[in-house]
Amino acid sequence: MVTNDYITMNGNGFSKRVEEFIKRYHELEVKENQCSSSLVKHIKTPVHLVWSLVRRFDQPQKYKPFVSRCVVQGDLQVGSVREVNVKSGLPATTSTERLEYLDDDEHILSMKIVGGDHMLKNYSSIVTVHPEVIDGRPGTLVIESFVVDVPDGNTKDET
Repeated sequence: MVTNDYITMNGNGFSKRVEEFIKRYHELEVKENQCSSSLVKHIKTPVHLVWSLVRRFDQPQKYKPFVSRCVVQGDLQVGSVREVNVKSGLPATTSTERLEYLDDDEHILSMKIVGGDHMLKNYSSIVTVHPEVIDGRPGTLVIESFVVDVPDGNTKDET
């Protein structure tokens, strides 16, 4: 169960703990023509169960509702590539993504979009998963950060 939806980081309202995780794992180099954001989610499920889904580079549809299908090339190690089909209603139908980093001890996954029929250029993301206590029970803090080029004709806010 999710306690809140994704929140775009604006520098206000995050606990010191969340800010420390963002600073430690989610400091991305953002160039002049790029934008970035960090998204935070609190889940009332133990970290080992959440990580068992998030780490599955071959099955993003298990936790990303906009993904309808995924086919992986490679052995699910760093460098593996997946072809993701996106559900209708989004401005894309496919995305080709490469696994850049996977750390099961620290619960970190990083990927980069390397192709597809969308406007996302130089998109890379980092997802980290952290244990926390929610209402006295084991829960999970998930943070996802990304950086991407701002498409021609768009503003950073639109992107």
